Amino acid sequence: MITMLLGGLWHGSSWNFIIWGALNGFALVFYKLWKKVSPWENYKHHWYVRAWAVFLTFSFITLTRVWFRAGSNSSLPSQDGGHDIGSEFWAATSMLEQIFLHMDWSVAPQVLMGYASVFVVIVFGLVVHWLPSNWKENYRSRFSNLPIPVLSAICIGVVFFAYQIMSADMHPFIYFQF
Repeated sequence: MITMLLGGLWHGSSWNFIIWGALNGFALVFYKLWKKVSPWENYKHHWYVRAWAVFLTFSFITLTRVWFRAGSNSSLPSQDGGHDIGSEFWAATSMLEQIFLHMDWSVAPQVLMGYASVFVVIVFGLVVHWLPSNWKENYRSRFSNLPIPVLSAICIGVVFFAYQIMSADMHPFIYFQF
C-alpha cells in the first residue's frame, strides 16, 4: 500500500495521483488477502481462470487510469496554481459517468479507424507474445544470425515505422473531451 501511494506521489504531487496510487494499493492488498481464501487458487492453471484474472486486472487498471488522467485535461496556465482536488474529483467522476452511463458505441468505428496503425501494432505485439516459446527462439536466432547490413536496414526500418506512427496527426480520444 505504501509503495503504491509513493508511486502515486512520484508521478505528481496532486490528489489525483495519490488517489490513483491508493486504488492500486488497495487492489494489491485485496489480491494478497483474496489469494489466501480463493477457491480458484487450485484452478489457476486452467486457461479460463487465467483469462478471467487477466480481464479483471486489465479492467481495474484501465479504470484507475481515470484518476491518473483527472486534472490533466486542464490547460497548462490553469495548473500554475497547483492542482485542485475538487475539479480533479469531478473530472474523474464525469469520465466514469461517461464510461458507465453515456457510452456512445456509434463512434467506435471512428476511433478504430483513427487509431488503425496503433491497433495494428498492438495486435502484432499480442500475436508475438502468444507465440510458442520455441517459435520465438527460432525467429530470434535467425534474426541475430542475419548479416550486419540486413540487421541495420531492418532496425532503420523499424525506427522509421515507429517515427511515422508517433508523428502522425493524433486526434484526441473523444471521451476525454467531456
